[in-house]
Amino acid sequence: MLPAGEDYVTVKLERDDQLNMIEGHPDVVQPARLYSRHGWTFLYPERAGPDLTALVLRLAWTHVAPKKLAKAQAV
Repeated sequence: MLPAGEDYVTVKLERDDQLNMIEGHPDVVQPARLYSRHGWTFLYPERAGPDLTALVLRLAWTHVAPKKLAKAQAV
């Protein structure tokens, strides 16, 4: 989700991925204000840069994508 007028995007990550990203990149990846324990996470793309942004978006997509598509993407 990309809220209008905000400098972050909201993604849903697996809980372990979320905690690891928050720990490794605390200024770039932060728990969402609501439902963060369910994986909702704020990502600040301008702070993250293209490589980290791509990684977080891939993790988020893999979390919700049909398993067959996610597996095919990993190959």
